[in-house]
Amino acid sequence: MRAVRGGCLYLREFKKKQQQDKLIADIKIVDRLDYWIASLSCLHEGITSFTLWPTSNLPEYLMPTFSIAEQNVVGDFNATHLAWPNFDALCSLNADVDYHATDAENIARVFFTSGTSGTSKAITLSYNQLSDRTVIRATNTINFPCALPFISPHSSSGFQTVLKQWALGNSVALANNLDDVLATISTKQVQHLISSPSSLKLLIQQCELKGQYLEVDAMTVLGSAVTLQLFRKLSVLTDATIFSQFGSTETGTCAIKKITTENDLSQFGMLCPGVQVEIVDHNGMPVEAGETGLLRIRTPYMSDAYLSAPSSANLGFYNNWFYSGDLAMFDSVTNDIVLLGKESEVLNIGGAKVLLSQIDDVLISHEYVLDAASYIGYDEYNYPEIYTAITSNFQVDTSVLYDLIESRLGPPCKPKQIVILSEIPRTPSGKPKRALLRELAMTTLKNKQHNDEQL
Repeated sequence: MRAVRGGCLYLREFKKKQQQDKLIADIKIVDRLDYWIASLSCLHEGITSFTLWPTSNLPEYLMPTFSIAEQNVVGDFNATHLAWPNFDALCSLNADVDYHATDAENIARVFFTSGTSGTSKAITLSYNQLSDRTVIRATNTINFPCALPFISPHSSSGFQTVLKQWALGNSVALANNLDDVLATISTKQVQHLISSPSSLKLLIQQCELKGQYLEVDAMTVLGSAVTLQLFRKLSVLTDATIFSQFGSTETGTCAIKKITTENDLSQFGMLCPGVQVEIVDHNGMPVEAGETGLLRIRTPYMSDAYLSAPSSANLGFYNNWFYSGDLAMFDSVTNDIVLLGKESEVLNIGGAKVLLSQIDDVLISHEYVLDAASYIGYDEYNYPEIYTAITSNFQVDTSVLYDLIESRLGPPCKPKQIVILSEIPRTPSGKPKRALLRELAMTTLKNKQHNDEQL
């Protein structure tokens, strides 16, 4: 806390000397611990969340002007941008209300989100909303005296994880870098690890490299679903109780699920108090149990719109509901909501609905496939076709994989082609970047065709 307070004082003095509404700076970070301290200091001073998405559609006063990046970050996409907005401009959104920093209904934070479209948008949280979200996390998610958040501190989840620990009088352990995570868990007696799937994958590689066991009591995975492959890896490396937390920047925490078997992976979990969830058709009418529909959510502490340019549509928000873009169905046998993937990942092949994520799951279940993701290509008549990319450390007979998909999911799900890549591009939360994947796969196929012609 002393380090964070010192960072805040430095930023205040720096801003005062600049005599500007916006502080523009470039901070070079030596290690992850400094990265946390700088980020928390910036957040305390009114800086918003980070974004990895293009920001050209945002109003000028929300454009990122403050950048923080770890020293080993390479490339613009991985750079971490933080915005220090002009709060006078933000207050004009509520022109009829006098702005006081201590007013619980005034803006406390602005967080960036990719929403359901992958395009950067921003939401505001009032002091009351931020407090309510912290209380929900504190009273409805698992709590331990010492937690290590292995997620970015300036993201919505990272920031609220820290607030939750402090609100309960608990401690937060920080690791300097990936190499230090396992040591920190041991020396600080960390009982609870909070992480996104992408960060967990790096930690698993570290455990396997060092031959170490992941000794924590509990683990919460958020930001993306726990895949079958990730669950199996964790089951070997730790005895920790694994929880999956469902939520979004727009709605806050919605549900938490204790994962004990592979059958739990697709289930939504226990709803937090006040959370309403419905599965509806495209007309907003509830569907019957066992039928696939759109998932929509309403929480007492959710946002109701994006802070975007006037011409930008508030995709996702409609009639006081937030449509997450997920497809789901209600299972009358288990009395739980089953998540089926994103609507944007559904393909209509000859009248049959094909879900790309289901193809991915089938391939990952094969012992020789390390990772897999499918994408949409187009034939000479501009009709969509399924393509799939995999990674593997073995010589894989792709004919076996074609047969596996066809036998599990049916002929319409059989890909046009399976491409072997060195890596599947994914977002920080572990979701496949299907558009980028298509480009990489096409390049790989062209290079292979060129090499074959040369021979």
